[in-house]
Amino acid sequence: MVFLLFFILLVVTACVLTVWSRVDGPPGAVKSGEPEVVMAPVSLEGVLVAQLVEGDISRRQYARAMERIAARDDARHPMGVPPDVT
Repeated sequence: MVFLLFFILLVVTACVLTVWSRVDGPPGAVKSGEPEVVMAPVSLEGVLVAQLVEGDISRRQYARAMERIAARDDARHPMGVPPDVT
């Protein structure tokens, strides 16, 4: 009985230590003493979102820009509708 209790305590301790060592905080959190790394957007949509968040453009400007992107994408890569087979 004592062996079982000791074994359970050992397993729980190992699990807690494993989880504790892997948890560094929320994703994207900057640890104290580390420089903050800012990732640059890699797509046009990402640039627009960054401008919207920073307040450089309004929601209306963002929506219009996304409409133009969608129209340009539709013109470049139109989707073909398969014919009805009956």
